[in-house]
Amino acid sequence: MADERRTIYPERQVRLLEQFAETVGDPALNPVLPQLLEWLQDLNWPVAMPVAQLLTRAGLEIVPPLKQILASNVSIWKYWILTALVPSLRREVREALRSEITRIADNPTIDEKAEEVDAKAKEVLAL
Repeated sequence: MADERRTIYPERQVRLLEQFAETVGDPALNPVLPQLLEWLQDLNWPVAMPVAQLLTRAGLEIVPPLKQILASNVSIWKYWILTALVPSLRREVREALRSEITRIADNPTIDEKAEEVDAKAKEVLAL
C-alpha cells in the first residue's frame, strides 16, 4: 500500500499539500479530513509529516474522524496519530479526545500494548 501511495503522491506533491495549508479550518475541507488522516497510517511515507503539520491547524472539526481512528483496531495508526498529530493540536481539540486517549492509556487492548500505544497515550495525557 505504501508503494501505491508513493506512486500516486510522489514527494514533489508534498509542496502541493503545503499550498493547501491555509484552507485547513475551512468548512469545505471537513469532508476530506478522514482521507488526509489516512496519510498518517505510516510516518515513513514522504507526505505523512507535511500532512500532520497541515492538520495541526484544524479545530474541533477534526475530532470525529480522530475518535474513529482511536476507536479502531489499527494500533499502529493510533500510535502515529498520537505521535505526530495530537501533541500539536489545539488544547480544546486534545481535551475533546481525552476520554479516548485515557481509555487507551488505562485499558489498552493487547494490540495497543504490543505497539506501545498505551505508553504514547500516557505521554499525550501528560501534556
